[in-house]
Formats: sequence, structure tokens, C-alpha cells
Amino acid sequence: MPALKTVEYLIKSAKDGNCVEIGRALDQGCDINAEEGGALYWSVLRGHADAVNLLLSRGADPNARRTAALAVAARDGKIDIAVRLLDSGAALNSDYDCPLRCAAKSGHDNIVALLLARGADVHARDDDVIQTAVYNGCNETMALLLAQGGYPPKVLTKVRAVAMQIGLLEVVAMIESARTMAKLSKSSNAMPPATCAEAPPSSNLAGAVWRL
Repeated sequence: MPALKTVEYLIKSAKDGNCVEIGRALDQGCDINAEEGGALYWSVLRGHADAVNLLLSRGADPNARRTAALAVAARDGKIDIAVRLLDSGAALNSDYDCPLRCAAKSGHDNIVALLLARGADVHARDDDVIQTAVYNGCNETMALLLAQGGYPPKVLTKVRAVAMQIGLLEVVAMIESARTMAKLSKSSNAMPPATCAEAPPSSNLAGAVWRL
């Protein structure tokens, strides 16, 4: 009778991307989520998409390490794995690991777009995402983040100062545009509602018929 596969063997097989041995370990009863989902985490970290698919199909919890697995995929630009994790219920937002921040910091604008489309909170951690992203100098990433709007003026001022300091003139222009739009929106919201017509003094035009 072959020796039973241990959790350590499962995780080693996941690190190696060995789907055959992963399957054997699971068939023998290894806990797929042992060691905080170590098997899935290492498969993601090593970029073994087939192993990730197998583990998720067999019931691996994409949130066993909170958002660590998705954060790693986002950081490393592994969009296919990120999509698979999201489709399996991976959490988008966390105070522990922020997948959107990881993608933005690394300049993976395709994953930034994916996470935003799935509902990632662009203002998480007091707008830490955009304040971190500006340092990578990726215009596409900054454009995606700025397009979400809703940034406090102090945040835009700080990000603009960083962009100026490191010579990101296109980013500076985008921030100026975002600030202008924010001011226009604020002014529009502050205007009193318009009236169709003001009624004239009744003493002057008694009996007049007004048509709008």
C-alpha cells in the first residue's frame, strides 16, 4: 500500500505545479486548506495556473489567507489567475492585503481595470491606492484611478506634488483636469434650482395669462 500523502507533500506538489500529485494527495484526504491555504497560495505565487484551477475546483478557499492569493496575482500581473480567483469568490477589499494597491503599485493596468470593474474600493485605506500608484509612473494606471473620481483635494494635491517631483508631467495634467472637474461638479451642486419664470407683481399684470 502506498504511503499516505501528507499536507507537506500537498504543498510541495503545489509549489512544483504537479497536478497529478496534488490530486493524489487530495484523494487520500489531505486538507486542501491546511496551513492557511498554503497549497493554493504557493500555486499562485509560483504562477502554476493549472494547479490553481485544480485546487479551486476541488474546493480550495481563495480567502484562506484573507486576500493574499489575489494580492499576489495582482502584484505579479497574473491576470488569468486573478480572474479565476475572483470567479471563485476571492475578496476584493481587505485591510490586510489590498489587491488593487498591489496591482497599481506594480503598474499592471490591465489588472487594475479588472479589479475596478469587479468593484474594488479605489478609496480604501484613505486613498492609499492612488498615493502609492503615482510612484510607478504608469500613466495608464493613474488615468484609470483618477477616472473613478471622488478624491479629496488634499489627496490630489499630495499626488500632484509627487508627480511634479519625479517629472510625471502627463500625470500632473491628468490631476489638474480631475481637480477642475471636481470644482465644476461642486459648483454645479451648490447652485440653487432654476425656476422657469418669476411671477410678476400682481398689481401690474393682474389677470395676465402666463404661458411657459
